[in-house]
Amino acid sequence: SIENAQKRVAENNFGIRKRLVEFDDVMNAQRKGVYGRRQNALKGERIGTDIANMVYEVSEAIIGRNANDYDALSDDVRKTLSIELPFTAEEYAHLNAGRMVEEIAEAALTHLQRSKEKIEQGVAPYIKEFVEERGATGIVGVPISDGRRMFNIRTDISEAYSNGCKSVSKAWEKAVLLSSIDKAWQEQLREMDDLRRNVQNASYEQKDPLVIYKLEAYELWKQMLWNMNSKAVSTLMRGRLGVPDYEEAKAAEAKAREEAAAKAAEEQKRQQGPKMNNQQGIRREYSTAGTPNPYANYSTTRDTYPGETAQRQAARNVNRPAGPVQPAKAQPKIGRNDPCPCGSGKKYKNCHGRGM
Repeated sequence: SIENAQKRVAENNFGIRKRLVEFDDVMNAQRKGVYGRRQNALKGERIGTDIANMVYEVSEAIIGRNANDYDALSDDVRKTLSIELPFTAEEYAHLNAGRMVEEIAEAALTHLQRSKEKIEQGVAPYIKEFVEERGATGIVGVPISDGRRMFNIRTDISEAYSNGCKSVSKAWEKAVLLSSIDKAWQEQLREMDDLRRNVQNASYEQKDPLVIYKLEAYELWKQMLWNMNSKAVSTLMRGRLGVPDYEEAKAAEAKAREEAAAKAAEEQKRQQGPKMNNQQGIRREYSTAGTPNPYANYSTTRDTYPGETAQRQAARNVNRPAGPVQPAKAQPKIGRNDPCPCGSGKKYKNCHGRGM
């Protein structure tokens, strides 16, 4: 009995482990596919081939979703690949799916190549200036944007100078691929964990949870590939240098220096202005001191405005020395019952002395 019980327990544990391995095989197959792409992106050996395959896969998926609607197809291509359809609505009616995929993918790859060349041509003058005029070496960060995010692409400046900045565009592709793969795989891991917990309820419906797990995992895998490929391709198609054109930047820098110099000169002139005015005022005071006024003995008989003569006389008396101060003389005191000096005939207390 003990031996039979131990045998049943061992068989049960073996079945559990075997079941776990079967579930892990599904996850391991997806892991190999993702890590293979990531390894290629890290080494950079097949990065061009991987991007071309991604463009074809995205084009095929777009055609599959919009096989019978030209307007929807045009909007999807413009949103995902940032290009216009390479064929008209009349040509669309006579093309098969394979031909449409070929033309869309070729147009996308041509646009991607032009975008890479534009980045290389834009960053080349900056790299040349840093190396030839400043003697820069080592790793340098090149800002490249997709219109929403800014990527700081790190590359060796000496290598970029020697190969015409092709290493910058390659580093840009590498960074985009790694970013899209990592984000898509992280999301896939969460989805697979949730799926593995939920499929256990299939046993209550007399269904094999492993079969349900494989079917749902395949659908999640296809969705992950679409998200990874479409986001990577869309970012690469919209890539542009995150700094202004070299000639425009130099013109703006020269203009800024001129404005700063003009502002400094204006500030210096403004600071020297009060000093010059003070010096001119002092010289004018010295030159007019002690000089007689030839018009001092002339006067007008008619004022230009009322009180003009009085104001002139007051202005002339401003700088005249004041005469000796005369002592104040006391006025005779008037008694309360004396006649008021105003001549009214009343007593002083009843006239102007009232209330005193």
